Amino acid sequence: MKTRDQHWCPRYVTTSFIAEHCGVSTVTVLSWIEEKRLMAFRLPKGHYRIQRDDFLQFMEKNKMPISGDE
Repeated sequence: MKTRDQHWCPRYVTTSFIAEHCGVSTVTVLSWIEEKRLMAFRLPKGHYRIQRDDFLQFMEKNKMPISGDE
């Protein structure tokens, strides 16, 4: 059974998903990745993916709302 967080957030997310959820630009998300504040991996074509658990941990650490209901 999926937890509440798993319903609104897939296992892997894009920089665009994070930017939209956090109310920032994708450039900001990319800077978080470059600064190692947000863990990510690259796909063969260079696009980033972030694991849901890493995203949730980043949001908790930075005191961002986690609920997908906003």
